[in-house]
Amino acid sequence: MITVYVFSQALFAAGWNDPAVTLHWGWHGSIPSEMHEETLPVRSHGYVTLEGTVLSVHLMRSLSVQLQGLVSYTTPSLPSQGVYWVDFLTLGAGPSLLLELSPTTDIVAGINSVLQLPDDERGVITFLSPFAAISHTLSTIKRGEIHVTIPLSVELRSDFTALKAGIGITYRFRSNAL
Repeated sequence: MITVYVFSQALFAAGWNDPAVTLHWGWHGSIPSEMHEETLPVRSHGYVTLEGTVLSVHLMRSLSVQLQGLVSYTTPSLPSQGVYWVDFLTLGAGPSLLLELSPTTDIVAGINSVLQLPDDERGVITFLSPFAAISHTLSTIKRGEIHVTIPLSVELRSDFTALKAGIGITYRFRSNAL
């Protein structure tokens, strides 16, 4: 236990304040471009994402700059007329700003640089994904807080645009609780 405490204090001293882990899931809507010759205006998928805040530095009492990493899986789209879009795995990272609106409510906004792993003839695909989320504290425990999170994001791809909306759970460690 002492080793964990010393290690965590070293991370916090290095600027790793209030790390967090988030699991969220929901709807992923792919909006085809003209090149797809698609009959549907939007292809619906499911998704699940695991995010981790790897760096969080307080700029002011209620404002932090953060760096997070993520891994996300998107399911195949619902079929329409025998056609579906394939599933895929993405990895990403990027900066964000977290604003504490109250002791129980936060808003975060940022942009991720995302890499879609090769799973078809297109190979590796990179794109930017701006995002925003609101979270509300459900419970405070000895070393952190559990939040419900509502994330929204846009995938700005070269061949189509996608919207993501979901719900999730965040566990945020609190440096002042250790």
